[in-house]
Amino acid sequence: MSDPMRRKVLFGVLAGFVGGAVAGAGGYRIWSRLAGPKPAFDDVLAEVLPHGGVATGLVFGDALQRLIAAETLLPGKLRNVYAKRGGLPPWVESLLNGPSGIAIHFSTETAQHLLNLLWPVGLATRASFNEKSPTNGIHLPRLASTAGWTLGREPNGAAYFNKIDTLTLTPAQTAMVKDVAERTYRPCCDNSALFQDCNHGSAMLGLLELAASQDKDKQELERIALAANSFWFPREYLKTALFFSLFEQRSWKDVPPAEILSAKYSGASGWQATVNVGLQLTSLIPRESLIRMNRSLCRL
Repeated sequence: MSDPMRRKVLFGVLAGFVGGAVAGAGGYRIWSRLAGPKPAFDDVLAEVLPHGGVATGLVFGDALQRLIAAETLLPGKLRNVYAKRGGLPPWVESLLNGPSGIAIHFSTETAQHLLNLLWPVGLATRASFNEKSPTNGIHLPRLASTAGWTLGREPNGAAYFNKIDTLTLTPAQTAMVKDVAERTYRPCCDNSALFQDCNHGSAMLGLLELAASQDKDKQELERIALAANSFWFPREYLKTALFFSLFEQRSWKDVPPAEILSAKYSGASGWQATVNVGLQLTSLIPRESLIRMNRSLCRL
């Protein structure tokens, strides 16, 4: 991550550290008043969003080419979206021009591009669990994941839902994707990736399907999913890392990815009630009192 980007993310977290009540240097003052050992903000930042990004060990292969052939993704429309932003970077252009063995790498520079590339993968890839998915109903054309996908030939992405053989998954791989997707949430919604009601949900499902199709196991799917969510929602996940450090004395690397991705820590309402409210309390209650309160609650 570039230094300006790191400063921008860090300041954003500090500014919202106590729900807007204290910003910037105030966040540092709260941090310094908390008793006991604690990591520096920069250390937490480096754990959640590593300087060099996160390697997934995945490639797109011919997945995007299959979507392009089915006119689910029209490269010209994607290029138009970025025309006023300086255009697409060369690595994205190469993905649009042919099958690719380029390793997928999450960073602050690649995350938003990967979001848009993985979105149609999750939306359109044919999978047996999609037939009974909560996404598949009369509301399908009205979801952000479908109505928002306008980069195909059809004006509404609902036309492509569960229609394209983008990837090849065995029954066991399909079952694994369903299992992990049902337990993987994101801070923008209260639904799991199985209910892909927004672009992040579709992209996450596509990422899990891509990983499973390349013989990654469940633990790898969870690791890759956490890396993606961390770069898609950096402010929320940095706060989550601070929460684990302050309240549970656990560093980010010691918390299982599946736990972080659960509804409690990654669902919109769960994250708000557990993480954000917890951090707000740190500005009002001495740390010793918080520890005593937590111990008392554990005995109930």
